Formats: sequence, C-alpha cells, structure tokens
Amino acid sequence: MITSFSTSMQFIIVLAYFIIAAQGMCYHLALGNALRQIPLDHFLTLRQTIDRYLRKPLKALYLGTPFLILLWIVVNFHQHSCLTASCYSIALLCLFADLWLIVKRSEPINQLINQLLHFQQVEGGHNLQEVWIKTMLQRGLFNIIGFIAILISLLLD
Repeated sequence: MITSFSTSMQFIIVLAYFIIAAQGMCYHLALGNALRQIPLDHFLTLRQTIDRYLRKPLKALYLGTPFLILLWIVVNFHQHSCLTASCYSIALLCLFADLWLIVKRSEPINQLINQLLHFQQVEGGHNLQEVWIKTMLQRGLFNIIGFIAILISLLLD
C-alpha cells in the first residue's frame, strides 16, 4: 500500500516539478533574450496579460509541490537510500530558494507592473525589465537544479 502511494506521489512530484522547471528552461533557452529585445511597453503589457492567467495555477504548484516533497521525505524516510532522500532534500531547498526570490524580487515587480496604466511614465522601466528577467533566470537555475535532483533520485531508486 505504501509503495503504491509512494509511487503515485513520486509521479505527481515529478510532473509538478517538471512544469515549474520548464518555465525556467524556457527563459534560459530563449525567452530571457527575447524579452530583452521587445520594447518596454510591450514587455509590461505582456507581463500583465500573462500574470492574469498564470498566477493562480502557478501559485498552487509553488505551494503544493514543496508540501508533497516534504511529505514524500517523511513517509519514505526509512524505505529509500540516504542518497535518494538527499536528492529530494536538494529539490526542496531549490524550491525554497525560488520561493524566496519570488517573495523578495519577482512579486514586488509583478505588483508594480500590474498597477501600471501608462507605461510611458515608468521611470527606470528598462531597469525594471532587466531586473525581472535576471530574477527569472536565477529562479530558473534553481528549478532546473531541483528537477535534475528529482530525476537523479528516480535513477537511484
């Protein structure tokens, strides 16, 4: 019974982490550079529109995935190797680092962007655009590392 539960949890964790890490991978492959090339007013409009649709689903993933990983570690503490538990712990720490960046950097910028009505009046707007992109790239690195740790844990099992 626990093995079936554990396997189901692993599948859900891998799927959820994949969705989170895919966002970071897209920014590293091309999206980060593409967003640097678009004019500020287009960038801000794009951010407002995307945020409107992605905020709720991503919030659920970002709050649920660390909980599932922690639950998996607790439930499977004695059934898997220390190395497997370490991989899950690394993935969890990477998510916590990402959440810290969300709270300290991404969210304040997103709130500012979502309150803007006239983009021409944004002082330092290009700096805002660059800081947001750099933050997304940093977050993406944490997510990619965490996802790789999860994949390694699957190979170790």
